[in-house]
Amino acid sequence: MEEEFFEDLLMAGQEVLERNPEIGFEKWTEILMRHYPTEIIDALGPTPERIHSSLEEIWKTHFKSSPTALKFKAE
Repeated sequence: MEEEFFEDLLMAGQEVLERNPEIGFEKWTEILMRHYPTEIIDALGPTPERIHSSLEEIWKTHFKSSPTALKFKAE
């Protein structure tokens, strides 16, 4: 996984939550996959199982506590 691509994916995930602060994981994943497919594939690869498990880990690690309490902040 390329660090630069992963950072782009985190920024995309944060943007989705900033625009939709009330959503949970499933809706966040759906929007992210619809609007940022290139960022997802660049960061995580093309395997659907890996994408879903990696997005779930990203959600738990970076955005879990609350969609409005974002843990990731781009520097």
